[in-house]
Amino acid sequence: MFDELRRYVAPDDKDFLRRLKEKLPQEAEALIHLGIDKALHKSTNMEDWVPGKKLRKALQLLPQMFHDPKSKAPAPLRDMLLVMLKETDSVEEEERTAFLAVKQREDHISNLRVYVVVNGKALTTCRSLVDGFVCLVGALYCFSQPHPSSIAPAMVFIEHHILKDAKVNKKDRESAAFKKAYDDYKKFMSRDE
Repeated sequence: MFDELRRYVAPDDKDFLRRLKEKLPQEAEALIHLGIDKALHKSTNMEDWVPGKKLRKALQLLPQMFHDPKSKAPAPLRDMLLVMLKETDSVEEEERTAFLAVKQREDHISNLRVYVVVNGKALTTCRSLVDGFVCLVGALYCFSQPHPSSIAPAMVFIEHHILKDAKVNKKDRESAAFKKAYDDYKKFMSRDE
């Protein structure tokens, strides 16, 4: 899935995946700060957080900040991209097109099993949230999976802002829900400049 993502988004850039994985914690932290600003998350010090914890919180906040209010989500918005599972929970599910299902062992963030679930089936397992996220996005590109309309703006944010995919559908970038959420994000990010 990693190679498929690179092949589609940045075919001539051999360092694309490395740079993407390196920048995900900073992007996640910015999204968490925006979530705090929008009162979706309590204020917190992320200084000691590992990259996976930042990404987990960001993936829970992203669908809440970038969603289409006219469309009903098949699950709570915070669970649309990432679900924390209990030891006995199953990864098989039909409600969402694609998401990460995470089992944390022994109450420690570094001991994870991250399932990449597409159309109700776990395609692969990763040992980190960063790898799981990159694999999930790669699977969406590989299998040309449509996004649930409720979180289409969140997926466009990932494709347009995080991946810098020049091939993102112009109609998706111009949707009212995405434009409003992305304008809010840009205003928030430019506050400190």
